[in-house]
Amino acid sequence: MDNSIYLHNYDLYSIEGPDGAGKSTLVKCLIELAEGEPYVFTREPCYPQYTKLLKKSSTPIERALIFSADRYKHLVEFIKVELKRAHVVTDRYYLSSIVYQMMEAVGLSSEEQELFFQWLLSIQPPNLIRPKHTYIVLASPGEMYDRISRRTELPTHTIDQLELLSEYYQIAADRLIPGRYTYVYSDQMGVHEMASMVWDDMKSKSM
Repeated sequence: MDNSIYLHNYDLYSIEGPDGAGKSTLVKCLIELAEGEPYVFTREPCYPQYTKLLKKSSTPIERALIFSADRYKHLVEFIKVELKRAHVVTDRYYLSSIVYQMMEAVGLSSEEQELFFQWLLSIQPPNLIRPKHTYIVLASPGEMYDRISRRTELPTHTIDQLELLSEYYQIAADRLIPGRYTYVYSDQMGVHEMASMVWDDMKSKSM
């Protein structure tokens, strides 16, 4: 992974987590806390043309390739440009892509799942930047399901699927970013307490 951009003394951070975990709420609070500070915020998927393609895609392979194409453009046109003047915080990055795409491999044998995992890694953009640190937001599967249900009549995942997603985040983090992540449990602390904890940790790592 390309780490040369760190010569500019600015870092990339990612906020990850399943739907309903509280990730978006955390990001909103961080944006408020970062006002006036050298931090810019972004998210993935980033570009509308790829979001439209994702809605039309019919296979896990198509979706994985679309996410990778969006990420390549995101890195070239936004992240690497902004890192020259500020710290960048992205709402989801490659960890979430791999976790969610691995959900589509459920039912395959362990060998087939590993082959799919390695393929997902192989199609990541060659200009990929490793985050300085990743914050993985989690909550109990039941709480995440309730949150999703309050904002939509058709929840995107079942409680069992949300539990599996949480497990995949932990497995993927240990394999891909060992020692570079922190779990944040949104159902164990208030929103402002959670945001203050992440903000203080992020600032200490940016010094």
